[in-house]
Amino acid sequence: MIKLLIDNKKEIEVKEGTTIEDIVDLSENHRFVVGGLVNNVVESLNYEFKKDSTFEFVYINSSLGKKIYEKTLLFLLAVSSKQVFKDREISIGYSLGGGIFFEYTDESDLSEEDIKKLKDEMKKIIEDNYDINKLKTTREDMKASIDKNIFLTNKELVDCLRDGILTLYELGGAYGYFYGDLLPSTGYLKVFDIIKYNHGAILLGCDKTHPDKVHEFFDNPKLFEEYEEFDKWLKDVGVTNIASLNKKIENNEIEELILASEARHEYLIAKAADKIITSKDKKRIILIAGPSSSGKTTTSKRLQTHLMARGLSPVTIGLDDYFLNRDITPKDEDGKPMYECLEAIDVSLFNEHLLKLINGEEVEIPIFDFHTGTRKKFGRKIKVSENNPIIIEGIHGLNERLTVSIPDKDKFKIYICPFTVMGIDQYNRITTSKIRMLRRIVRDTHSRSKKAIDTISMWEDVRSGEKVNIIPYREQADYIINSTLLYEIPILKKYAYPLLQEIGKGEKYYYEARHLLDFLSFFKTVENEEYIPGVSILKEFIGGSFYE
Repeated sequence: MIKLLIDNKKEIEVKEGTTIEDIVDLSENHRFVVGGLVNNVVESLNYEFKKDSTFEFVYINSSLGKKIYEKTLLFLLAVSSKQVFKDREISIGYSLGGGIFFEYTDESDLSEEDIKKLKDEMKKIIEDNYDINKLKTTREDMKASIDKNIFLTNKELVDCLRDGILTLYELGGAYGYFYGDLLPSTGYLKVFDIIKYNHGAILLGCDKTHPDKVHEFFDNPKLFEEYEEFDKWLKDVGVTNIASLNKKIENNEIEELILASEARHEYLIAKAADKIITSKDKKRIILIAGPSSSGKTTTSKRLQTHLMARGLSPVTIGLDDYFLNRDITPKDEDGKPMYECLEAIDVSLFNEHLLKLINGEEVEIPIFDFHTGTRKKFGRKIKVSENNPIIIEGIHGLNERLTVSIPDKDKFKIYICPFTVMGIDQYNRITTSKIRMLRRIVRDTHSRSKKAIDTISMWEDVRSGEKVNIIPYREQADYIINSTLLYEIPILKKYAYPLLQEIGKGEKYYYEARHLLDFLSFFKTVENEEYIPGVSILKEFIGGSFYE
């Protein structure tokens, strides 16, 4: 018999070969179990226990559970698309409005009739409860079998996979490489919908809070426009997936890509400056907001430079400097500090300083020390001349409660975030959250005295705070800046990889560290940083920024 310690509380004995699926009834919420953590490693429901282990159920309302459900749903979508449309190639895009946007590579519109056919096929496969088989293979065997079977993986991606044993999934005679763990059968995918959107469609999974219901769709037209613009640029430069990016590195073309990425970001900031200058109303307050590790600080400094070049004399203020000392930061019901909430900011002092600056008075801006979690004893004195703008950067910039005393006509709101439509391949997408987490892990280590495990452990709380304090306001922005740099992950890899390797198998967040390490293994490393300018957003995270 094998001993299992469940949730570090209850110990049970099971026969060797027992699966996670066999013991789900031990959970009070067994209907929502989608996987398990076995010795801190994520495993599918059909995982067989072979030795004494620690074990936790993974539920669909957790971030990890949502990923498992979503990836399985995407596999089903891809297989169903092959059945319905034969030669039309589907391309899984990006998160939008609570779902995932997808389109077809022939750029033809997806009609309501097409969507009905696709949904009907998916429902049929779900009702028939097809097995999703997890297979072990090698890179060489995978490449050899691509032309012989219905494969949802291209040869270019296979070249990016590491040597050794790899996981392949099979559904209804179709094979595909899906980065991450999937459910063992289609019968688990009870909740989904597809709605037409622009030339493509949105795939909606279950709601995280109410798993029995389809996630509500929230339209983000401004965000969609930025995604589409970036997608067009990627096609123009010939980098639409990891394989094409790696090829640029192999062919010593990465320097050109670095310069092009930086030039594009410079163009976006210059465009924002032009909009501010040519605005009908004089903009005294410029608010730059976005989720953690979006590059707000560097962008605010560069925008300041562009406005100076256009004859203005702006000053910049970082909301981070108005953090309350850590010992009085608000806490949630579990006693965890809520760093992402507006109440973690000294809003009263901030507004006092803002009004004084608008009236031409000098103020001493506080300086927050992230190493000690307190404000420094001395601040930074600033003054702004009449009619010149004040640039404010921080996660709450779009929240009206932050600047409620300032008329809306006097404000220009910018939302910044690293959006990418470049995927691992056309079926495996790269999430914005993953890019930001890697940025933050690297930055927190060298500038905030934190280890990778510290950043990972608080990331779920960071994301939860963003969904309440940032995401609901982004469509209110007057302008959106995409801070993605096409070359950044091959640079971040050499910094993040050794930091993630420090997280041992016995530690709580080992599964997340392994997930990120596996993700980074797709990319070739870029060692030469000679072409990265000192004003680059990337320097904000790897160090050496001109603004430090």
